[in-house]
Amino acid sequence: MIEKKTLSASEFLRIDKNFAYHITSLKKYVDEERLLKDLIIYMSYSYQRGLDLFGRSSLDPYDFCKKMKVDRTNLMRTHPDPLFFKVSDMTKEECLALEKLHKKDSSYKVWDSFLENALFILKYEKTITSYSSKDEMGDRVTLADFSYIKELSYIKGPRRKHFYEYIPTEEFENSLKSFFINGNIDTYILLRKTSLEDFYLKLLNRIEDQEKKSNYILYKFREFAELLNISTDALDNADSTKKKTFSDIKKKINYKFNKNFIPKLNGQIPDLSLSWIAPEYSKVKSIPKVSWRKRSEKELTERNNLIYNDIFYTELFKELSSFFYANYGYLQHNEERQMNDFLTWLFSMDNFDVKKSNYISIYAKRKGDKKNLEAEATDFFSNLIEIGNRNKLKTFIWYKDRRFFFHNIRDGKEYTYHHIKDLLVLLVSQFEFIRVNYKV
Repeated sequence: MIEKKTLSASEFLRIDKNFAYHITSLKKYVDEERLLKDLIIYMSYSYQRGLDLFGRSSLDPYDFCKKMKVDRTNLMRTHPDPLFFKVSDMTKEECLALEKLHKKDSSYKVWDSFLENALFILKYEKTITSYSSKDEMGDRVTLADFSYIKELSYIKGPRRKHFYEYIPTEEFENSLKSFFINGNIDTYILLRKTSLEDFYLKLLNRIEDQEKKSNYILYKFREFAELLNISTDALDNADSTKKKTFSDIKKKINYKFNKNFIPKLNGQIPDLSLSWIAPEYSKVKSIPKVSWRKRSEKELTERNNLIYNDIFYTELFKELSSFFYANYGYLQHNEERQMNDFLTWLFSMDNFDVKKSNYISIYAKRKGDKKNLEAEATDFFSNLIEIGNRNKLKTFIWYKDRRFFFHNIRDGKEYTYHHIKDLLVLLVSQFEFIRVNYKV
């Protein structure tokens, strides 16, 4: 098997630039701050992995806790003052009485756990007061009224398992396609232990904004210390020796940046370093200077090609799955059966023009014009049909337990994929291998 052409959502996570820029504004949610940040990161991760096929996204508390390394017990605790009661038309007592009468899995469910309260904040509260995005023409627009979740529901599954379904707002979704920075979810989790995740996202955002202009950022001393969660209050203490206090804070900054921050990045920001420079008319080096190696035009082009290739396939299969669900999905409510039916539809001649036109329009929107684009779209889906014809005779591609499977006849192994784009892009790239080895 050759290397797949899509990106790892963990290593190349697209993160909303607004979230990165305004991340410290979430500090107003004292008890929920960390959970809100984790949810937004996880929602971005889920979107990029394509876990929101058929128009809705799901959040399984177990999967969320496993990925984000969060204690599930704490999430399920009852919140002392949940937002649910504030947005409800009924009193707290009336809500609790109706839930007791109709049970938790009814429409009268009270959303009062720490996790549910955080989800409600992302749906009902304007966590960011000024939200920037890009319209269809690529122009930057600013919204005064923004939330992350458009619709939210509770789903009770078999064996007492439950999860949540949500629809991201259009603005949030658009940012994950056209107004984002690239981060690493595992790095974010590692830096969370030393409270450096905010600085990580803010730094990535600053680098993204000025990478083509320069390869360094100058900070104000207090600003930089606060970004690293180092207090500067002692500088205002009249009883302290200002020179010694400044020196002590500077040592803390150097230690935290060089020992707690840089090692966790694993080279994500090439040659990142911290130095100090003196302002004009002073000998004291008090201005923090963060530098990195500037990427070449070739490196930036190669990276952007990978990113927008991934965006293209993510959006393509999301649009096709939404079309399928709107036209055929209502016939099948079982998720596993529905996904296998979707695969069968993709591998068929059904709605060929719809599939092709989506390929052409999304490619043009995300990657620009290209010569022979119509022929490329025709070949892509024609190859899928050929693969589907072979799969009808002897199944080697299927979906089960929320994963896609491919049986490789050459080595006899089964390969698993969490995202349909990873599987199908690989299959098309391996078309000749499949045509020769999987006979009709």
